Amino acid sequence: MKGFSKMIVAGVTIFIIGLIIMLVFMSLNGWTVNGNFEMKEYTCESQVTTLKFDLSAGTFETVYTDDDKITVSYPENHAFTTECNYDNGTLKITNKQKHWYNMVWFGTMPKATIKIPKGTVVNLDLEISAGKVMLDEAVYGNVNIELSAGTVNMSKSSCENFYCTISAGSVIIDSLNCDNIDLDVSAGMFTTHNTVCPQIKAQVSAGSAYFSILGTKSDYNFYIDKSAGSCNVESDRGNTDKTIRGNISAGSLDFDFSN
Repeated sequence: MKGFSKMIVAGVTIFIIGLIIMLVFMSLNGWTVNGNFEMKEYTCESQVTTLKFDLSAGTFETVYTDDDKITVSYPENHAFTTECNYDNGTLKITNKQKHWYNMVWFGTMPKATIKIPKGTVVNLDLEISAGKVMLDEAVYGNVNIELSAGTVNMSKSSCENFYCTISAGSVIIDSLNCDNIDLDVSAGMFTTHNTVCPQIKAQVSAGSAYFSILGTKSDYNFYIDKSAGSCNVESDRGNTDKTIRGNISAGSLDFDFSN
């Protein structure tokens, strides 16, 4: 009987721990008990050369408009807030809990929107530990993405250099045109469609990376180093300046070509 009671106590304890973990996960992805969010707005009066995100919850989107200034519309309540700080050309947007002891669970956090004047070219720097970012069609300088968890969805995009590090979560790109891609996937998923890039470097430790490339396979030199996992191309050198370098220690790295 005592053994049975101990099993009941252990089962209840495990259930409670699991429930707490689930509620914490839901909170980090924008779910809250005490909603009562108020939408606030920040307007940047200065010229922005770099747009930097440091996000830990909720959903953010960028939209290009006919306005002449960058504005940020964001939700705020007793637990969550967003800070917008401008310094020497960089606009940094950070969302966070106001206090470590705030815990919000049910209900949906409203979406935050960053409105950018059409024709504006900025460097994009994303550091995301949770949540979701949806990026409008855009032309950037350099793009840097550091994803610990969550999701990044990019519409048609052009840039000079594209850097992406994924520890978990997913990055999905509708179309990407750039001079250089440097990708490091230790877990999670990276997918890009309609890709135009002469220099591609991809390291996959786990998870998956997929490139849909406009062009033919013979357009590239391939340097593939695989210790485990899978890759649908092998090392192959030709007479071309375009290069694909892949290093796979686990997971998968795949390429498809339009021709």
